[in-house]
Amino acid sequence: MKKAFSFMELILVIILISLIYMIFIPNLKLPLKKQQFLTLDNLKSQLLKNEFEESLLFSCIEKDFECFVFIDGKLKKELGIKNFFEIKPEVYKYDNILNRVKFNDLKFDTFEDFSVVFELKFDKYKHHKDMVVETNHGIYILNAVLKEPIKLEYLNDVYDYRDRLAREIKNAF
Repeated sequence: MKKAFSFMELILVIILISLIYMIFIPNLKLPLKKQQFLTLDNLKSQLLKNEFEESLLFSCIEKDFECFVFIDGKLKKELGIKNFFEIKPEVYKYDNILNRVKFNDLKFDTFEDFSVVFELKFDKYKHHKDMVVETNHGIYILNAVLKEPIKLEYLNDVYDYRDRLAREIKNAF
């Protein structure tokens, strides 16, 4: 004589397992995949994962170096980031002189002005102004054409990098 589950017993086991799953699994915190931290190295690629029509603005204020994301002019609170920088970054125009960039203050509904230390704004074509950012981790050239920034060790290396690019372009013709 063979012993086996009847169809009704099988259905009852499936229902019990489903109930246990629905009650206990959502409350169980499973380890997530390694979270990718936002850095200057991956800032552009991570920001451009967001969909926008007209503009995307990443703005960091001096207070706690907290950063905010504005998509089409609207603040996305869930995308806020604290302590993006460890120290105040120096931001320069990517030109022959490396003039420092001055950003406009950021204003919220609290009528309080916050001093902006870094800002990266994308237009509807996903382009931004070229800039050089000096942090305690190095010098970064953020170029609108390149996906990832160029990382250099010293600020004078920016001039060398520009000269080398100019020579390569001249030699190409």
